Amino acid sequence: MEQIKPSLLFTSYPHEALAQELACHSSLECRTFLLDHFPNQELCLALSTSVANRNCVILGSLTPPEIHLVTFLMLCHTLKKDKAKQVSACIPYLAYSRHEKDEPQKSQMTALVGALLKAAGLDSILTLDLHNPKKKDLFPIPIHSISPAKLFAEEIRRLALTEATIVAPDKGAIARCEDLAQELEKKENLIWIEKMRDQKNIFHYDLRFGVKKQALIVDDILDTGQTLISCCEKLVEKGAQEMVVMITHGLFTGEKWKELFDIGVTKIYCTDSVPLSSKLQNDPRIQVLSAAPLLLEALSIYSP
Repeated sequence: MEQIKPSLLFTSYPHEALAQELACHSSLECRTFLLDHFPNQELCLALSTSVANRNCVILGSLTPPEIHLVTFLMLCHTLKKDKAKQVSACIPYLAYSRHEKDEPQKSQMTALVGALLKAAGLDSILTLDLHNPKKKDLFPIPIHSISPAKLFAEEIRRLALTEATIVAPDKGAIARCEDLAQELEKKENLIWIEKMRDQKNIFHYDLRFGVKKQALIVDDILDTGQTLISCCEKLVEKGAQEMVVMITHGLFTGEKWKELFDIGVTKIYCTDSVPLSSKLQNDPRIQVLSAAPLLLEALSIYSP
């Protein structure tokens, strides 16, 4: 009987540290590739090893696209061209997943990225907390989204915040907040902010149900922070005194999000799906939770 060989793990920037953690706690074998730039800025990719009849996993990012998306596609294509048995992607933060709307005269990048990955030879995608799971059909290949609820629940128990109100900053975050409330067995603690537009096309925010003094605001992405800021302002208005933000993907774009600390947020928790700058890593108000245990468990299920 032929012995089943471990899957090969290829990693692109910026997930080298996460790759080492995954390899240390699994049978995955790390392999490398060389990316070369010609003088005219065209790219060439070369594998460090034979991949014929081997299952391969690519851990990486798709953003910024001018380098990472192109590199990812080249790596997928090269692995399949060299007869890899199966090529799976582990993309902790799936960039462009918010560009899923089909609007006239506008690009729909979610669908385009899915089509490009399939064309490059990718067989499946594993990601963390997909922005809109209802839009999985835009990807022409299987996509598996992992909930961070278990990871967040462990930290909430450690902080003794299990009685805090769990707040969804908008309707889109309700489902992931329900997952967390169920993990904590505190479904009665869930509330959400509803965004409404008046006759003058001005947005107003209203709170559904009451809030306790301690509030946990849960969402998938912190980008500029505007949605979370509006949410926290409403919570303070309704009596919240201590607020903790828990997000899956910390993009921390610009400076606006820093206003969260001025409003009363004491801590921001995020996973390492998007590696932070050294400055953010050294900020005591920001705590990074490793997603490696969640990814390892999922890889054992979804990857050969």
